Amino acid sequence: MANLSWLPSALRAAGFDVVEFGDWRNVSRGTFNPIAVVLHHDASARGDSPGVPAYMQTPGNNGAQIWIDRYGKIYMVGNGLMWQAGAATEGRAGIPYYNWNALSVGIETDHTTGEDWPEAQYNAMVGCAGTLLAGFGQSPNRDRLVGHKEIQAGNPDPDGVDMNTFRQQVAVYMATGGLPYGDDDLSWSENLPELDDNLNAQPDKQNPAWVYMLVTWRLMKQARAELDEIKAKVGAGPNAPAVLTDADVNRIATAVANLLKQRLES
Repeated sequence: MANLSWLPSALRAAGFDVVEFGDWRNVSRGTFNPIAVVLHHDASARGDSPGVPAYMQTPGNNGAQIWIDRYGKIYMVGNGLMWQAGAATEGRAGIPYYNWNALSVGIETDHTTGEDWPEAQYNAMVGCAGTLLAGFGQSPNRDRLVGHKEIQAGNPDPDGVDMNTFRQQVAVYMATGGLPYGDDDLSWSENLPELDDNLNAQPDKQNPAWVYMLVTWRLMKQARAELDEIKAKVGAGPNAPAVLTDADVNRIATAVANLLKQRLES
C-alpha cells in the first residue's frame, strides 16, 4: 500500500513550509494507491480556519490528506486513503467514478466561495500538486489533476480557480520549478519578445501568457548566468571563443518559449 511519507521532505526541498500535523503518518481509512490529485476548498468561514486539520484527522469525518492555509503553509493530515472525493459522478482514465478516494490525493484549502486566493496559498497549491504528480510519475492533464467541481456534479470547489489554467501552471512548475507568482518587476518585459498581444503592463498572473513570459525570463536569466560563468573561465585564454550576444540569447529564449507554449497547449 502506498503512502505519502516521502512528501514533507520533497516539499521542504522545494522551499515550502510544511506542518506534520498530529499523528498524520498513522492516519489512513483504507487501501491507497494514488495516481491523481483532486483540488478542493473546505468551505470554512471567511478568514483563517486553523481548526480544519484537526477536524479532518478525526475518525469518522470527511477530509483530505493535505490542507493549505491562507499563508501557504502545507499541513500533512493523512498518510493514506481519506474520504475527500465525496459522491463523485465522473471518472477519468484508469479511475472509476466510485474509486477516487483510493486512487487520488486530496488537497484541501482554507477557502470558501467568493473569498480571495492569497498568492502564497496559490503558490503552495501549484507546488504541492506538481510535487505529488512528479512523485506519482504522472502529468498534470485532466485525467490526473482535477478540481472537485469537475468530477462531482453541482459541487463548486475549488471556487474561483480555472482548472485549465491551473493545470498549465502546474505543468510549468514541474518543467522549471518556477511558480506563477513572485516576479513583480515588469521592467524586463520591454526587452522580451511579445508572446501575447493582449498582455499589458499589469498582466493577470493567472493568464497562461504571463506564465510563458515568466518562464522565458527565468530561462534567459539562467542562460545569461551560465554564459557569464563560461566567459569568466575561458576569457583569459589566448583563443577564447566568442560568446553569445544579447540578440542570440533573445532568439534562444523565443524558441524555448514557443516550444513550451506548444507543449502546454497540446
